[in-house]
Amino acid sequence: MTNIDCVLIIYKPDTILLSHVISGIIGQVRNCYIVNNDSDTFTFKQSNIITVNLGKNYGIAYAQNIGINLAKQNNVDFILFSDQDTIYPQNFVAKMMDAYEYYFNKDEIGALVPRFYDQNKMRKTKIAINKFKYIVPHDDKVYHVAHAISSGSIIPIKCLDVVGVMREDLFIDWVDFEWCCRALKHGYKIVSIPGVSIEHKMGDRVRKIGNKKVTIRSRVRYYYLIRNGIFIILHTDALTIFERIFFLKDICIKALGICLIEKNSTGLLAKAVHDGITGKMYEIQGEY
Repeated sequence: MTNIDCVLIIYKPDTILLSHVISGIIGQVRNCYIVNNDSDTFTFKQSNIITVNLGKNYGIAYAQNIGINLAKQNNVDFILFSDQDTIYPQNFVAKMMDAYEYYFNKDEIGALVPRFYDQNKMRKTKIAINKFKYIVPHDDKVYHVAHAISSGSIIPIKCLDVVGVMREDLFIDWVDFEWCCRALKHGYKIVSIPGVSIEHKMGDRVRKIGNKKVTIRSRVRYYYLIRNGIFIILHTDALTIFERIFFLKDICIKALGICLIEKNSTGLLAKAVHDGITGKMYEIQGEY
């Protein structure tokens, strides 16, 4: 059996939900590294669960890199990344690795990603066939996608060795997007397996505006969402000129939506725009 370890990032988790997440995945992997982005202390009395309590919130990218380094020290072949609210079916890893085995060119795989069911919106998500176009996939097909969320993704360690680890100065939002862009630039494929699905929550909750359900996040997440998007557009080579224009349009639409949803948000968004333009990539206070 190929060595597959799970890197599970937690931050002030719902302990009941977290126990479901762990019980769903622990029997499917060799080890599970739980990296706790908080001052509370977590311990789990199970031989293949290794807990790292960081003492404060260093951001998801930093915590993921801690887990990656621990897995590499134990000669891992693949890493399954997970958030604290992702629920996996019993045969998740087996089905994902079956897809890997049947893929015609394994060396080009940068990440295997499932489709996920958004528990907040109560529906399966679309997939990104390019950076800005989403489709409803067929469950019996395999797709090359432009990006995917990190939770549920399985990444070969040899790909991480070439592409590099997660960008820590982004702290949280667009971390997975930026990594996927780098992987594509190195010639790797992000391979979506729509027939395999997980349950995951996007954002904190949803609000219905007209006939549309809108994902609601915390104020600090809105800061990172806008700041990091602008930073990626201006200060990285992750996107082509054409993609930068469309991504900027997407960021502007998100900023407008935040202003409509969140009261007294203009100051926060102005700071996010300023810091993204000037490249001031530091942590701000608040719950994410």
